[in-house]
Order: sequence, then C-alpha cells, then structure tokens
Amino acid sequence: MELVTDIQIEVNGIRYTGWESVSVTKTIETLCGSFEFDGSFTKGKTFPVKVNDECKIYVNDTAVVNGYVETLKVSIDASTHRLSISGRDRTCDLVDNTLSPAIPLPKLPATVKQIIEKVLQFYGMTNIKVIDPYNLAPIKEVITAELGQTAEDLIQQYASKRNVLITTNNDGDIVFQRAGTDIYKTILTRNKKDYQVIKGSDMSFDNTKRFHEYRITDQGNSMSDYYIGNQSTTKQNSDVSAKDFDEEIRKTRIYYLSSDDTSEDEDVKKRVKWEGNFRRAQSVVYECDVVGFKPLLDNGIWLPNKLVRIDDVESNITNATLLISSVTFKKDNNEGSITHLKCVPQDSFTLQLNKPKKQKSDELDFGKFYVKDLSSGDGNNA
Repeated sequence: MELVTDIQIEVNGIRYTGWESVSVTKTIETLCGSFEFDGSFTKGKTFPVKVNDECKIYVNDTAVVNGYVETLKVSIDASTHRLSISGRDRTCDLVDNTLSPAIPLPKLPATVKQIIEKVLQFYGMTNIKVIDPYNLAPIKEVITAELGQTAEDLIQQYASKRNVLITTNNDGDIVFQRAGTDIYKTILTRNKKDYQVIKGSDMSFDNTKRFHEYRITDQGNSMSDYYIGNQSTTKQNSDVSAKDFDEEIRKTRIYYLSSDDTSEDEDVKKRVKWEGNFRRAQSVVYECDVVGFKPLLDNGIWLPNKLVRIDDVESNITNATLLISSVTFKKDNNEGSITHLKCVPQDSFTLQLNKPKKQKSDELDFGKFYVKDLSSGDGNNA
C-alpha cells in the first residue's frame, strides 16, 4: 500500500500515515471542520486510535483540524482488515448540544465574545478560546434560547447582529471572521499550459432563499396589519426602520426581519444588509477540483476565506474573482491528491449588495463575476 504522508492524523503525539483514502474539510460557513480516514491494517494487530480520542489533522504538515475521533468502524474477514474513522473540530459539541431556555447568559449589554464564553462555560468547554479581532461592540437586544435549539444556532444569531462569521482556526478555537480580501497569485484555468489546472467543476444557481427587498420593521407593529390591509402604503413605509434591495430578484419577493427597539439605527442597517448578502452567498456556487493541496504560485495550502481568480471557459466563467468558502482535501490511491474548492461571489458575507452592472445580452450579473446564460441567452436577471 502506498504511504500517504501529506495528510496525517496525530493521536497521543503520534502521527499515523498509510491511509488509502482521506478527506478533510475546512469552511467558513459552519462552526467546525471535519475529517474521514479509511485504510487497511495488519491482521492480528490492534490500531491504537479509539473513539473520543483527541486528535490533530495535518495537511502538508499544516494543522487544519484540532478535535476528536467521533466514529470508528472496523471490518474484518478472511482477506481484509479495514479501519474507518471520522471526526470534527472540538467545537462539535456546540453544533450538537441543545439548549435549555434557562441557560445563564451574561447580562446585556454584552459582547458576542462574552456571550459565547458563557455558553462554553455552561458546557464545561473552557479550554476553547474565543478570538475577536474586530473588538465588536456590545449587543443590547436579547435573543431567547429555545428548547431544542442548538448552541451553535444561538451564538450564530448573536454573531449575525455584528455581521461576523463564527469559525474555528487551526487550533480548534473559535474566531470571528468577515469576508477575506487576500487574493491568491495562483489562477485556476482549464488550460494546462497556464497556471493551475481545473480537473472538473460544477455550477449551481438557487434563488429560493433570496428576496428583492429585506425589511426590518419597528418592534411594536403587528405583522398581521400588513396582510389584512389595516395600514396604508404610506404608513407601512414609515414603519420600516431599515431596508435593503437585491436588484437581481423580482420585486414581488419581500422578506421581513425581526427587530428590537433597543437596536441602534446603524446596527439595524448593517443587519438588513448582512441578511441579503448572506442569502445571496448561498444561491450562486461554483465548485472545482484542482490537483494537489498547494496553490501553484503561493506558499502554504489552499485555505477558505481567501480570494482566487478563475478562468473556466467550459463553465462559461471568464476572469472571475471568487471567495473560497470551503476547502476539502482528498487523497486516495486511485485519484491521488485533490483539493475541492467551493466558491461564492467575492462580496458575500459583506455589508454591500453590489448594484447590477450593464451586461451583454448573453450574460447574467452576479456581483463581481459574470456567467453566460446557459438556457435562453435573453439577458434577463436570474
């Protein structure tokens, strides 16, 4: 069996190699990364990795996951002895644990960092740090923990009020992030003579969660009034405390967000912009596979929350600059080393929805990059 040395799992200070297939994912869209390892072992020997073991995952000697082995499957018959293990970052308990409405949150106003630290303390997870590089302002409005809601859901709700993503760093600590601005020198292309080669790609469009107008209304207004005709158009508009528009979506789609009368005007405006862009980020996704784990012209390995330029003519994407939202490193004895990149418009997770630019009749506008209409070519907005 070919030894795999560039993706390794470390348990109790020992790194294990020789896996026949490996997959490791890091993303800015969820709280923790994940991993899967599969391989064979010698008959009569016990593999020294157990469920609940603490572990670290290394890609090209760079730590990317610090967490736990959560599942282990051993298959043994006369000819094969196989082992499969998987797990996630040590923040996985926040993803799984459900809340009690009586969870003791700090007295408001409090920062998102203080709120998360209180949740971690409640679960006895004080070994996880919370890193706030933005020194975010305190939150004034209360979000009530609901029975059955996960801890991740609760803290993500608080984080959205300050327009930040909650992810884990390579040490398994919680860190706040906003859309990255660093761009790789490496350009991805189908042309084998230029830059790094795209092996395969997928493009998807889904506007089911996008709206033309996002509105936050005053807390005291009854939402039913908007639907039974008790208020005039003038009154409705005066009750809207903040709104933002996604001009790529038809005007009949409107989304109302809840508000609190303690919210600052500027915070409310940022909140409504964030909602629109976050939903847009989920609607346009480009995914591709490239050879190896390292960007050809850059140091280190591929990482999420960085920008990359893509020239994929076969997918009708030309001179695109996209934000990498997720990275999956894969290696097996048949395919070799592959990095799977999930990319979204580069202004996703920011506060500004780009205004549509004038486009050619065979192109659709998606913020900072363009793709040709694969269906009708009539130039209508998606």
